[in-house]
Amino acid sequence: MDAPAEHMLFVGLDIGGTNLKAGVIDGTTGGQLLGRTQERLPEDRSPEAVVDGLVALCRGLLDEHGISWDDILYTGVGCPGQIDREAGVVIGASTFPAWHNVPLANLVQDRTGRPVTVLNDASAAASAEFASRGSQENIAVLTLGTGIGLGVVCAGRVVTGCRGLVEGGHMIVEPGPNGRLCACGQRGCLEMYASASAVAAIASERLGSGGGNLFPAPSDTPYCNGETGEEPDAVAPTTPTHGSPGLSRRRGSINRSDSAVSLRIMELERRTSAEQRASAPASPSTPASAAGRRGSRLSGGGTKITAADVFSMAKKGDEVAVRVVEETCDFLGLACVNICRVLDPDAILLAGGMSKAEGLLEKVRKSFSSRGWKVLPHECEIDLAKTCVDAGVIGAAGAACCEYALSVRRPRRRPSSDCGSITERSNGGLQGGKQGAHSAWRAFLAGVGVGIGVGAAAVAVAVMAGRGGRGGSM
Repeated sequence: MDAPAEHMLFVGLDIGGTNLKAGVIDGTTGGQLLGRTQERLPEDRSPEAVVDGLVALCRGLLDEHGISWDDILYTGVGCPGQIDREAGVVIGASTFPAWHNVPLANLVQDRTGRPVTVLNDASAAASAEFASRGSQENIAVLTLGTGIGLGVVCAGRVVTGCRGLVEGGHMIVEPGPNGRLCACGQRGCLEMYASASAVAAIASERLGSGGGNLFPAPSDTPYCNGETGEEPDAVAPTTPTHGSPGLSRRRGSINRSDSAVSLRIMELERRTSAEQRASAPASPSTPASAAGRRGSRLSGGGTKITAADVFSMAKKGDEVAVRVVEETCDFLGLACVNICRVLDPDAILLAGGMSKAEGLLEKVRKSFSSRGWKVLPHECEIDLAKTCVDAGVIGAAGAACCEYALSVRRPRRRPSSDCGSITERSNGGLQGGKQGAHSAWRAFLAGVGVGIGVGAAAVAVAVMAGRGGRGGSM
């Protein structure tokens, strides 16, 4: 779908632990997503290589829809880690250990010529989910992928803390010296027990087929990806088709030996299949390099069990896989209890590729309910995020929309870090009082004529109400 002749276009870019994503939103059609695309992160994870890949991905999407970079008003980029929004800098990210004080906004802007804003990817997902939740203004979003992220919206305001370090994946769920060592330096982080990478690594360890690598080469299957965005059935999980023991028996009749055999057969068949694809000539219509990349992605690196394998085998009754899935969901339920006790949200929403794994939501709910708090007559809602597939892209584009609105209205001023003091505008000036950031920013956006629709406006309100540097702001 091409953009209309008169349009207000915003780009949302999402850097995840596994994939790069790009989307274009038209502000003149109620925040319609004109198109989106994604591809694997490059093997070179340096900031320059990742940004080059991200910009090339987006350029292809724009070309497909007959749009040039000159048509884009503003670009938003969601990225994991600690973000300095004012400077557009990634201070650090456990997903990218070599990234320290990376000027991400400048890197993207230098390549596109368009203004750029940067925000945490989980915060972007939370703001997008907030837009879809109607009257719910207090939500927490857990993103389940290569790692685990947490986005929080309180009273319609995205909250990231005074240093941008709201990191739900690094809450301690297994205290003591025996907790798994995380890349952040702590032991016992949630991410080391309940991310897709952890699911794969723990299953491999228990079968004696892995050394505890919690960041294995990713599979192309949807619920072991590193960020929000894949449909659960976009790519069917790879399973053996030659009558392996683990697949031929009924649930409950598989012993540990059978489990080990079945999952190892998966590894063997994936490795064999990868070798066959690598040796096969590329089709005339497909560049050899592209064929090689697809073979590598589908092979999952050729040697690793994936989270998708584990969930698939658990569904078939594999003993080890069932145990790993149960423990994973129990840790997630515990995390939801902790979030509920600290934040008291309307809802805790599970996003990211792994959130769509069959049976995961029900098991997390069961774990959460088993730790019910007698003080309250009811608990908060535990559910799947409505915007799981495109949450990061939509949230990033919403942030871009707000930055554009801000630049139009106040080209030389940044928003106050005291978001509660930002109120209705009258005759071009600020009125005093504390009428609430939510209504203030909605009125502000309407005042500059940004026709982004209710949903996109809500994203903008959430993002900009949490804008700034301190006091719980973004």
